[in-house]
Formats: sequence, structure tokens, C-alpha cells
Amino acid sequence: EYGIQKIENLRIRELVTHMIQLNPTDRFYAGKYLQEWSAEFPEYFSTLHKFIYELRELDPDATVKKITENFDELLKSFGANLSDPQALDEPKPSLFQSDDALILLKKNSLALQRLSDYAQTKHKSDIAEGCTIILAILCAMLRNVKSGSKLSILECLQTMDHYVDDYCRLQIIVPYIVSLLTEPADPSALVRAFAIKILTAILLNVQLFTTHDGPV
Repeated sequence: EYGIQKIENLRIRELVTHMIQLNPTDRFYAGKYLQEWSAEFPEYFSTLHKFIYELRELDPDATVKKITENFDELLKSFGANLSDPQALDEPKPSLFQSDDALILLKKNSLALQRLSDYAQTKHKSDIAEGCTIILAILCAMLRNVKSGSKLSILECLQTMDHYVDDYCRLQIIVPYIVSLLTEPADPSALVRAFAIKILTAILLNVQLFTTHDGPV
């Protein structure tokens, strides 16, 4: 009770209090909370909740495919301006359906660099919150999907890396990518090569490495 009272925002305090009621029947389901406390959630939460709800019945590979097919729209809903001509003047085809992923990697390099430069001028914290949710889903799938899906996930991780902070890079993204390279390493040479490429690019974006991140 004392901890809850320390929450300054009255509406958030009411929300937390309602969510932790001892009797489960007194609590709302997620959609109801989004309706009753809509002003306290980011604008994209309602759309994201419906999208994630649709993933429940899909297997891991189908889940990754659905996310990658809707990836640009998800980023837009988080606040990313993907209509910027410099960020998009190179095509961004999906690696999921590619027969020659190495060619796509080369074609995407310039566009990803321009996206990185553009992202530095945005309020990344607003976008990062949404990216973190998608990151959690994709990273959970990384070790249990086919090679094509892994390439798609790695491509998404590289794009979202431009919007998240160093904590997310070092504590979430990097460990999952490293898991593809350590024992047992992923059997696909292409996946391992792409993982090294993405890992190198992400580490170059790290601005602050604290003692807390030492084990990484």
C-alpha cells in the first residue's frame, strides 16, 4: 500500500491498484484496461494489443512472418517517420522470402545507414518503448525458428537498434544474437555470418558501457 501511494499520478495509481486486486474476478482483461485508462497508455497500445492478440494461434515461423510483413506499419505506429526519403530511397525487401539474402544485405546497407542518421534526430524514447515489446517477441522466437525466419529477425533487430538505448542493446539484443554464435552454434553459415554483421553494427552504436554491462 505504501509503495502504491508513492505513485504521483492519480490515474496510474488507480490503474495499478485495480490490477493487483487479490480476487482475480475483480480485475479487468487487458482490452478493458485499455478502454478505461486509454489516456494513460501510448496511442499505439490499442492497435498493438489487437496485433499481438492475433499472434496467439500462430507457430513461431508464422509469427515472425506476420511481424516482418507488418514491421514498417508497427514502427510507424510507434512514431517512426518511415516516409523520410533519405531513409527509404533504397528498397527494403524481406529476407524471409529471399533466395539470395547476401545480395539483399548489400542493397540494404546504404538505406540502413541513412535510417541510422535520421533516427538520431527523432525522439527515440517514444519509439523505443514500442520497439522493446516487439523485440521481446522476436528474441523469444530466435532459437526456435527456421534459418529464413532468423534472418528476418536479425534484419528487424538491426533496424530497431537505431531507436533503442544502450541498455536495450546490451541486455536484450546482443545476448540473443550471441546465442546464435555460441555452443550450440546455429547450423546455418549464412545465419552465423549475418549475426556477426549485425552484432558488429549494433556494438558500433553503443555510446556508454557501464560496469553493470560487464558480463555482456
